[in-house]
Amino acid sequence: MVLASDLWEYLREPADDESKLKPYLTAALSKARAAGIPQYENNALYDMFILNLASLYYESRNMSAEPQAQRMIDNFTLSLRHAGEDG
Repeated sequence: MVLASDLWEYLREPADDESKLKPYLTAALSKARAAGIPQYENNALYDMFILNLASLYYESRNMSAEPQAQRMIDNFTLSLRHAGEDG
């Protein structure tokens, strides 16, 4: 499972207040779930996808990221649905 601390590290931001990132991480998880992508545990591809989507929302900080987010979801949907659990 991706945590806010993982997102801080991914963004290479100083980890002064992880709570600032929680809304972006929650939005990424919600968007993925709404797109029909199940939440995978111990799956590096899923984790990378969520980190990318959350960082997109964080870096844009507005709804202008929505078209790019949808393209990202479209590109990853098939591979994530068939990824399964990492062993």
